[in-house]
Amino acid sequence: MHGNRYCEFVVPPGTHTLIIKHPIAQQDSIEVPVKSGETVYVECHFVNLIVAGYWSFEVSEDQAHAKLRVSQLKPQIQ
Repeated sequence: MHGNRYCEFVVPPGTHTLIIKHPIAQQDSIEVPVKSGETVYVECHFVNLIVAGYWSFEVSEDQAHAKLRVSQLKPQIQ
């Protein structure tokens, strides 16, 4: 994804696994439980190390703040 973008996935209730694969960076994944009618915001961060870096997922701690932040981003065209 490009910076300052978001992706939206409509999924059925249940636990879903997000996996990021990158040709150079390490792979990361996260299990995200989603209830019926619920929106869950997950952040993806690049962690820069001295030699290399990796992408890391985390469920946003403050879902209300995450919703506000997403409203200021552009959608990623898939």
